[in-house]
Amino acid sequence: MAAYLVGVIKITDFNDNVKKYAQLAAQWAAENGGEYLVRGPAAKVGEGDLFDGKSVIVSKFPDMDALKAFYESDKYQKEIKPLRENSGIYDLAMFEGV
Repeated sequence: MAAYLVGVIKITDFNDNVKKYAQLAAQWAAENGGEYLVRGPAAKVGEGDLFDGKSVIVSKFPDMDALKAFYESDKYQKEIKPLRENSGIYDLAMFEGV
């Protein structure tokens, strides 16, 4: 069953490390079977203010094991994720597909 990584992100310091993070995270996700379905700010906010000034990322993985292999790996946690340190607020969650 497919699994999804969903992030609601507010970037406060869009710097070169954040750009490098985005590139490396996308490559590492692909190597683990992941693909981006949504990546960026809303084209239009219909209601509420949760998405004001924020981007949303939705990545699809073949299953929860593949998603965890990406996210919980030493490569992501120790090499890639630190690149985004102090650059914003990152709220992430993992979901099973239906």
